Amino acid sequence: MAIIKSGDSTDQLTVDPVSKAARVSLYTSDGLPVNPILTLCSDTGVTATGVSGAGVTATLPLVALQFHFITFIQIQLYNVANRSGTATPILVTTTNLPGNPVFLFNTQGAGGEIQEKVFEPSQYIRSTLASTPTTIVCPAVTNVIWRINVWYKNSLI
Repeated sequence: MAIIKSGDSTDQLTVDPVSKAARVSLYTSDGLPVNPILTLCSDTGVTATGVSGAGVTATLPLVALQFHFITFIQIQLYNVANRSGTATPILVTTTNLPGNPVFLFNTQGAGGEIQEKVFEPSQYIRSTLASTPTTIVCPAVTNVIWRINVWYKNSLI
C-alpha cells in the first residue's frame, strides 16, 4: 500500500495495493462537493409558452437510465387583462421531483402585469426517478399566458 503525504499538512492519500486506485473528492472554493459527471455534461433547456386561457406543461424528456438534474426553473404568469382575485390560489405543480414542489401564484392582477417564480438551487435538484419525464404543469386560467423555462443536465448518478 502506498501513502502519499501532503507537503502543506498532515493529510494523506492512500492507494489500494490491489487495484492501485485512490479515491478523491472534489470541492469548489466555497466547500461544495463537485460532481465531475455533471460538470462534464452540457446544460439542456426546455421552454414552454401557452396562449391566453390555456394551461401549459414543460416536459423534460426521459433519457434511458438517466436522471434529470435541475439547475434552474423560471415560471412566468402574464395577465392579458385585469383579473379579480378568488380565495383559491393558482397552483403550478411538478412531477418526478423530490416532494413534488408546488409554486403558488396570485389569483388577481392588472392587465400587462407579470408574476414570476424563480427556483435556482445552489447546486442542483435530482429527479426522483431515472428514465422518467419530469414535468412542470401550469393550469388553464382565464386571461393568463404562462411561460416556463427549465435548465437541467442528464446523468446516470
